[in-house]
This record gives sequence, structure tokens and C-alpha cells, in this order.
Amino acid sequence: MSIAINLSRYRQQAVFNLVGLIIVITVNALANILPINGKDTGTLSDQYPNYFTPAGLTFSIWSLIYFGLILFAIYQVWLAFSRGHRKNCIISCRAWAGCSC
Repeated sequence: MSIAINLSRYRQQAVFNLVGLIIVITVNALANILPINGKDTGTLSDQYPNYFTPAGLTFSIWSLIYFGLILFAIYQVWLAFSRGHRKNCIISCRAWAGCSC
């Protein structure tokens, strides 16, 4: 009984992490697709100069970061729903993956 409950919990957490990542990507995409008052994120950043905003080239790394997060979320779901695989990855990373969203 305890194993079935834990497996169900791991599956829920893996799906929750995947859904959370999809929401994060959607909100980030909408921030650039639907500008507020005609200003997107880049325009607002350029409008208020400060020393903390990095160069535009710096943001190109985000495509690699999102690609890695998507692969990890899919891997978690695959581990949670496949048979005969160890669940150590889900156990050790489930809370951290949720916090990243």
C-alpha cells in the first residue's frame, strides 16, 4: 500500500513539474508577444538604463536553459510512468524542479 501511494505521489510531482514548466514558458512567451501599452520587455529594459541589465547577447543562453528544463521534465515524467526504473532522480530532484518554476 505504501509503495503504491509513493508511486502515485512521484507521478503527481513529475506531472506537476511538467505543467509548471509549461506555465512558465507560456507566461514568458506572452510577456513578449502581448506588449503592455505597446511596450515589450526589451523596450522597457532599454527605457530605464541601469547597471544591472546585461547585454542582449547574454539572454541567448535562455534557449539552452529552457531546452534543458524541458528535457529534464520529460525525463521525470518518463521515469515516473515507466516500469522497472529506479525513482532516485525523482525523489532527489522533485522539489528543486518545482521550485525552478
